[in-house]
Amino acid sequence: ELGLEYVDLYLIHWPLKLNQDDVKSPLTKENIAAINLKDVWEGMEKCQALGLTKSIGVSNFYPRLIEEILSFAKIPPVVNQVEMNPLWQQKNLNNFCKKNDILLTAYSPLGAFATEWGHNRVMECDVLQDIAKSRGKTVAQISLRWIYEQGVSFVVKSFNTERMKQNLDIFDWSLTEDELIKISQIPQQRHVYLSGTMLKEPHDVLAEIDAEISSRTKNNDVRKPTVPSARNIPYPRQVMSDIFQNTSLRVKNMVSIPVTTISSSNGRQPIPLIGLGTATFTESGDKVKAAVIEAIKVGYRHFDTAAAYGTEKPLGEAIKEALRLGLIKSRAELFITTKLWCYSTEGHLVVPAIKKSLLNLGLEYVDLYLIHWPLKCVAAINIRDVWEGMEKCQDLGFTKSIGVSNFSPPLIEEILSFAKIPPAVNQVEMNPLWQQKKLNEFCKKNDILLTGYSPLGASGARWGDNRVIECDVLQDIAKSREKTVAQVSLRWMYEQGVSFVVKSFNYERMKQNLDIFDWSLTEEELVKISQIPQKKHIYIAGSLVEETNDIIAEIDAGLAFQ
Repeated sequence: ELGLEYVDLYLIHWPLKLNQDDVKSPLTKENIAAINLKDVWEGMEKCQALGLTKSIGVSNFYPRLIEEILSFAKIPPVVNQVEMNPLWQQKNLNNFCKKNDILLTAYSPLGAFATEWGHNRVMECDVLQDIAKSRGKTVAQISLRWIYEQGVSFVVKSFNTERMKQNLDIFDWSLTEDELIKISQIPQQRHVYLSGTMLKEPHDVLAEIDAEISSRTKNNDVRKPTVPSARNIPYPRQVMSDIFQNTSLRVKNMVSIPVTTISSSNGRQPIPLIGLGTATFTESGDKVKAAVIEAIKVGYRHFDTAAAYGTEKPLGEAIKEALRLGLIKSRAELFITTKLWCYSTEGHLVVPAIKKSLLNLGLEYVDLYLIHWPLKCVAAINIRDVWEGMEKCQDLGFTKSIGVSNFSPPLIEEILSFAKIPPAVNQVEMNPLWQQKKLNEFCKKNDILLTGYSPLGASGARWGDNRVIECDVLQDIAKSREKTVAQVSLRWMYEQGVSFVVKSFNYERMKQNLDIFDWSLTEEELVKISQIPQKKHIYIAGSLVEETNDIIAEIDAGLAFQ
């Protein structure tokens, strides 16, 4: 109906169930029933998980019902929208909501006069009229300013242009202490009831709701929520971080992979520090699918793919299979990265490209979408045009975060000069033989997480080499510590404060590559690794194309920044 991809806030309008679709038709007692709150709230959480709404909340809910939600919610309500104005001040409910990190939003702040459910009591209140006259303001402005000073939000309805403007003229002045005391002493009377508004005749369900809403909640012994606030720790961070920290409960001997956070459409979202890469041009789709399922069993929760890899479909199939097998309970437990390939690096092609990737994956959204290379086939990229397309992908809810891959500092600085949404990640070649110290420092200063690919040199891949695995320094350390060279290299990566994706479809090596968290490198070992001669391996020229040109040479030179 709205013609939108998502809403910012979705509320349960009233805590009851109507057994009829047409809300304009007269209600009968038979069509009103009690609500199954847990069932409905799980549906609300699913709306947020699917990206159809950014936040969820309630309307016309009283403390006892909110406490019931908080007792089981994975995502607590962020808003409670209720009747509120100087004649129904909701002091106790406002205190309750503030203590539970729920924003109170007021409707009918002026009494909703001229509506079928409204009244003129606010506009005709002697106290408000006297204050308005003495201040040269309208009664509406006095009422709205009072609500503003209560630390709540509110919705005011007027289709009159002049009154719309007047209702916003409340921010450059304030009520005096004397005026606030006078308003606090106004006799209180609620006006909007279900009985009489929705149904003329008495009904037990409506009567209970009306009685609870009208009651003056006691301020003492207010129970705080048992789950983190969705405003401070937005979904999917709350759910994902809980799962990452408790993965050992899911499958025996599963490794719990540490996470960090990156910027996203919902604030900070967690990203597991180790991901499984799926770049392959030799393995079948079935083998990729099987490897991902085994990786989930081991403990991997971050999976890295790209349009160019041709592995989006088998990855998506593996996710469906993992859900069917009960290895994961929901899509939100996984962190999925995919990338925009060079033939789509034009502004108008970015959104269609991510839609195609989502179709391949069978997902509603990805957690991270990256520009794979700063290149349009073999031509220069219009980075501003492309980045605006990336921002649109995030705005539309197709991805939680956006970033880049194989970008040098000058290109990132160019993006930062105009971006509305800065890149959250820069994925680049990184390992002990190409340590990216300066690029890591640059990214950290700009709140960009560096993610390393080819942390083991991509041994066995057509673009990789064996330099890391065959490095004498790493081999000596591995031998003395009774670790594999891969484990020493990955532990070094972990200690640099970056994330990384490692690709192995061998079950034993998958497990070995996660055995890096309960030990650390010594200072002497770190010094030895820091002294390894540095040499970049992956360049566009030679890896992606056989023949180079000025554009490719410039990008390769930027990536050689050390």
